[in-house]
Amino acid sequence: MLSVLFLGARMRAIQLTQGETEKYKLPQPWVQMAMFSTIYAVLAQVILVLIIPVFTGEFTEHADEHGDIDMSKVQIGGMGAMVLTAIRYIIMLALYGGFTVVIVGVFMMEGPKEIWGDEELPVSPAVMNTILLATTFFTVYLLVALTKTAVELSGDSPFLRKLSGLLTLARYTVNFAPMLAILFIGARMRALQIDPKHGNPQRWAQMCFYACTASVILQTLLVIIMPFCVQCECKQGVSEGDVVFEMEHATVAIVFTAIRYLALLALYAGFTAVIVSVFLISHPTDVSKTPPISPAMQCVMNLTLQYFTIYLVLFVAVTAEQFTGAAWLHSVIAICEGAQKTVMFAPMLAILFVGTRMRALQLTKAKDGTIPTADFAAAMRRTMQL
Repeated sequence: MLSVLFLGARMRAIQLTQGETEKYKLPQPWVQMAMFSTIYAVLAQVILVLIIPVFTGEFTEHADEHGDIDMSKVQIGGMGAMVLTAIRYIIMLALYGGFTVVIVGVFMMEGPKEIWGDEELPVSPAVMNTILLATTFFTVYLLVALTKTAVELSGDSPFLRKLSGLLTLARYTVNFAPMLAILFIGARMRALQIDPKHGNPQRWAQMCFYACTASVILQTLLVIIMPFCVQCECKQGVSEGDVVFEMEHATVAIVFTAIRYLALLALYAGFTAVIVSVFLISHPTDVSKTPPISPAMQCVMNLTLQYFTIYLVLFVAVTAEQFTGAAWLHSVIAICEGAQKTVMFAPMLAILFVGTRMRALQLTKAKDGTIPTADFAAAMRRTMQL
């Protein structure tokens, strides 16, 4: 999720400077320092997990499946425990502080006067939705860390135990955030390829950005807030990412189940429309000047379809199993769970592809403002050689 946020900041800088990011020092130097701060914080957390067994002599698992250090498993006392705890929270401060600074930097970026004059460019819907998804993602993880800290300092309680369980489930609901964000950034990059100054996806595609983001946020809020508002309990379903609401009143259960699946429908319809918009967008003045979709963008859409298709089949199979009880659906769920692990590479691969493509956008630009195609570029090289 950090990588997608950094790409969004970088893309805004490229647009504002028209590729001259070093000349105009965008993103701002302090934003770049914040980026390094978050990266080194992640690295420090990895090193901390690796070196804990060296000091404790216990080679048991000290971090959960999401990378959070479980201090209850670290059997070390005295000054060592205080130092380890201090390092842990310094790392957290660097991570969340750097993340916040990058977001602030995105909003504070200003285009050079010689390029834009007095024109002000607001943050694009693609970058705005990336910020919203990243904020939701990291807020859930921050609340998990704060809850663990409260348990360590004041001891366990029924409220903290319930909140901790709900936040753990909420982390599953934000699994879609990185893949959605990189798709938004890719669609925005395609628009800037065609019109580097004012390129934006179609208005309806931008509305789909917000629909997808609202769907993720709504599902996260349902998991966290609903058990405190009505008589219900949230439990993990048969697979990772599946959350089951158990309620005393059947009518309320039906209503909230309908809301949940409407949110899922908005999510899948929204990201499908975004992919369609990439194919439909054209040059603002001459359709013939519309460049072909780059291999990077094709790969991003392919990975997005793989990622969401596996989750969709899994959700459908889980829902059908709950209502029908068919035994053969257990095999389908097991197969999808295995496939789910393989598509976890998709967001990071897509980020790498978009980052490479963004570098090309910065370095090359045709006279009409579009990126030359591979055939055109090859022809130009041959012409220069002759």
